[in-house]
Amino acid sequence: MRTKFPGHFRPTDAEFEDLWQNATIVLDTSVLLNLYRISSTAANEFLDLLGAYRDRLWIPHHVAKEYLKNRTTVIGKECKKYLKLIGDLESMVDAIEGEKSHPFVPEDLANRFKDIAEELKAALTGSEDDHRGLLSNDRIRDAIEGLFNGRVGEAWTEDRLQQVYTEGKERYENKVPPGFADLKEKPEPDRYGDLVIWLQVIEWSESQSKHVIMLTNDKKEDWFEEASGRTLGPLPQLRFEFAEKTNKTVYLYSPSQFIGLANSRGEQVSENTINEVAKLEESGTSSSERAPRPDADLVKWLQEIVWNSLAPRMGDYILDSSRKLVQRGIPFAAQRKRIHRDVIGRLRKDIDDILAHSVQNTLEHSIATDLLDAVGLICLGRLSVHLENTIVSVFPEFLEESED
Repeated sequence: MRTKFPGHFRPTDAEFEDLWQNATIVLDTSVLLNLYRISSTAANEFLDLLGAYRDRLWIPHHVAKEYLKNRTTVIGKECKKYLKLIGDLESMVDAIEGEKSHPFVPEDLANRFKDIAEELKAALTGSEDDHRGLLSNDRIRDAIEGLFNGRVGEAWTEDRLQQVYTEGKERYENKVPPGFADLKEKPEPDRYGDLVIWLQVIEWSESQSKHVIMLTNDKKEDWFEEASGRTLGPLPQLRFEFAEKTNKTVYLYSPSQFIGLANSRGEQVSENTINEVAKLEESGTSSSERAPRPDADLVKWLQEIVWNSLAPRMGDYILDSSRKLVQRGIPFAAQRKRIHRDVIGRLRKDIDDILAHSVQNTLEHSIATDLLDAVGLICLGRLSVHLENTIVSVFPEFLEESED
């Protein structure tokens, strides 16, 4: 049976040994981007571990493209976490110092807390500055470039990509992995990213006649088989398709699994790094949390899709609008209301497009136009508040003007 249905059987000890001795080690985009979400110590240790396998590393072209596209966004989000925590500490100190009624805090305890808060703020500010410095002097990107120099797949032509998108539509409708879990979360052609990566890995393995160990943080049901809450391993369909097309073996590991197994083979990554990487993996939302069924909470589901898609783009929209106004000769001091009006117009169109995509992809649900209009207005109101905050964040000068 094993030869007929290889995807349903765990590789033998001899097959695992062959993989660890000879397989090409492939990283997906999430593994590279998560290097910005862990401490610099952990990131350096993981990069050093990859260096031990330097001669066997490779990434698909699409992984490199996605990594370079999303690198600065991830750095920015991590910096915001530092700033939020600093702000929370300041608010707590202000609340304790300014309290004139219950709850009262003993003065000596309040002073000790203030001293600790100041120490924490100083440490957090230093860490935030260091992380923000990666935007212009990115030691992680430099290390990745060194590891994967000459080890990135070739770009596919637009015609080839269009073929994959067409194939992907049929695969996703029939829940053929990987990538179908992105159907309701991402617009075209972004939803086919996992499939492009998978097929590029298959193409590489076939051309080089190599087994593959693939590292991924993805835990969705279109990559891994689960039973009774336990992850059993890569989906049998994936392993079967890989074997059928390449006559080779593929096996998938999370980064923490890979580090642990590498340590068992003589590498020396610290327990702190393993725990940190594993904790980050565990904090990732499950597929059910990321894509609730529309009938469970339709309005909330649609709002979150719009917010998650547009809120991160706000800064780029503001800067783009300001550049266009400068080109038209509008002085900076007169730009605030024009930027707001311009971005709101852009958001209206984007909200309509995203809602239309989302409704189209729920397939089995018929959604009334008036409900969509109501959701659109809710989203626009929420994003409008975020827009004002982001404008003064991007251009603090506007805040100073309003205070005057």
